[in-house]
Amino acid sequence: MRSMNWTLAIAITLGCLLGTSNGQLRPKRKAVLVPPDHVLTTIANQPDCPLKFDKAAMILYLDAEGGGSDVYELRNRGSKPIRAYSVAVWTSIGTGNIVEQQTLKNGRVLPGEKAPQPGEGREVEIVPLTDDLRDKLKLRGPMTAVSVFMVLRVEFEDGSAYSDEPAFAALQQYFEKIGASSEITSGTR
Repeated sequence: MRSMNWTLAIAITLGCLLGTSNGQLRPKRKAVLVPPDHVLTTIANQPDCPLKFDKAAMILYLDAEGGGSDVYELRNRGSKPIRAYSVAVWTSIGTGNIVEQQTLKNGRVLPGEKAPQPGEGREVEIVPLTDDLRDKLKLRGPMTAVSVFMVLRVEFEDGSAYSDEPAFAALQQYFEKIGASSEITSGTR
């Protein structure tokens, strides 16, 4: 029992030292924008969608944790408050991410407001992509993919919804098709 108390005390202390859930004690993570000559970031044309991407980018982290992330800003350009939404970021190489924001912190996104992006609660500092960083991160050579940001579904406060899930399914099928045909052409199949 005594060792379990010590284990719990150490875990709590480490949690406090490493940061809080709101990111106040954790340092900003440094990252670079993935250049468009390596991965071309695009935003799907969704003229009827109530959420609009103001910004969209792919980033790579520079710290020991490494990895990358999709970052974006969305704005409610519709006339109804939004209570939930989902966003997809899909690449031409068949990888991607679907993020569902089911419960918004303030309960809704009013018309004209920015929608919160689900995140790790930690700020990111974007630094310039130098030649040294480009080499270190292997961001040289031909373009490797096209990345498409799109809104899949929006649920309004009144219970109605917007959905572009059929277009997303078609995008996935298309990327699978061109991926398969490029494998056949290059002889990798």
